[in-house]
Amino acid sequence: MAKQKQGRRLVGVLVIYLLIVIPFLIILKMTIFPNPIPILDARIYDWKINLYDNSEVFFDYWLYNYGEVEAKGVKVICGLYDENYNLLGTATDYVGNVASQSVSFEEATMRTPIGFGVGDISNAICLVKSSDNGEILYEKIPELVEDVEESGLRWIQN
Repeated sequence: MAKQKQGRRLVGVLVIYLLIVIPFLIILKMTIFPNPIPILDARIYDWKINLYDNSEVFFDYWLYNYGEVEAKGVKVICGLYDENYNLLGTATDYVGNVASQSVSFEEATMRTPIGFGVGDISNAICLVKSSDNGEILYEKIPELVEDVEESGLRWIQN
């Protein structure tokens, strides 16, 4: 008889554990650790005029996904500026999906701006323009958002 009571208590404790403790832990996990999302960033590596076709400019850049899930529908935009930081042209690169916690080396191309020559001084930048399910890293850092707005990079947000 004592063993039956002890068995019933054990079953009762298990039922209480299943009905109360496990849902509580699940809710706690959801509030402390929300659903993971991709966090994306792009950094220019180099840009150059095509050696075999002077009418084409290449932008080489690194694309980072710091998130724990795959990013989908990623677009990167690169811009070329003259020495006075006037925008000469942009290239949009549809990368597609980017694996979780990864880095990839990508390339975007655009037509060479009219009047732009090989020896002209210029600068280039590449940033993530959009993603179907991810967040863009520079938009989460107020100082970087200010830098983007101050440097005339508003074309990125269009």
